[in-house]
Amino acid sequence: MFIFFLLPQNLISSKKSITDRQSSQTMTKRDSNGSSKSTILVTGGSGLVGQAIKSYVESSAPSNAEYKDSETWIFLSSKDGDLRDRKATDAIFEKYHPTHVIHLAAKVGGLFANMAQKVRFGT
Repeated sequence: MFIFFLLPQNLISSKKSITDRQSSQTMTKRDSNGSSKSTILVTGGSGLVGQAIKSYVESSAPSNAEYKDSETWIFLSSKDGDLRDRKATDAIFEKYHPTHVIHLAAKVGGLFANMAQKVRFGT
């Protein structure tokens, strides 16, 4: 099984042209000063891949200082709300107003749970 995810370009390379920066900011919101602001919501933020993204974002923050004030990363776990419940999901989106979502939330049970409940984990 292969797992892949996309990171915003500004995390991958800080050497972007002005044109690239302008095109990547089309999904951002503006603060009161007119500056662009991205809010990236990561569901499953306490899982393996979510924690890897969090670690990467935190470790690259000093080298990408120009983006530090223009991005807010929010890492959710199941404790923050049940994404299977429409009202809880709406409340999360109303609270954070994300401009980007990296959806990693999943039901995880480990090896023995997967073997015991093949149908529930296989769908």
